[in-house]
Amino acid sequence: MGLPVDPTLTSLLERTNLDELLAPEKPAPGDGPVDGPSTRPRPRTPSRAPQPPAPRAAAVDYEIRSPIARGCILLMLGGPCIGMGLLLMEKCWSGPVEHPVLSMMGTGVALLMIAAVPYRLLGRRPDTPVATPSPGRSVQARRP
Repeated sequence: MGLPVDPTLTSLLERTNLDELLAPEKPAPGDGPVDGPSTRPRPRTPSRAPQPPAPRAAAVDYEIRSPIARGCILLMLGGPCIGMGLLLMEKCWSGPVEHPVLSMMGTGVALLMIAAVPYRLLGRRPDTPVATPSPGRSVQARRP
């Protein structure tokens, strides 16, 4: 007892030569082996003209000069950051300390959290970077 088959499908299957369709493909006469790449080295010529070096970017000043903006950033970012750092410090050293190395590492992370935003906002840096002095010259002589 099979499923009922549509009569049009039956007549189509009778007219179709399935052996010809399902037979393995025979290669066409021009489908012979392909020669490999040439063993002769290609000449070393640039494929495009060399480009001139890119111009140097101008120095960008990221300093926040407005005291109001500094205060807002210090409250909005620094406050929660300092609070989370203090909570982490308290969590590291409260109760019995089972792993002192992990507590010290947590203390280091907490101190970084406490100091990161205030240092970035309030830290005073020289206008010019201080380079290593040459022999016989001091670092102070290089500063403006």
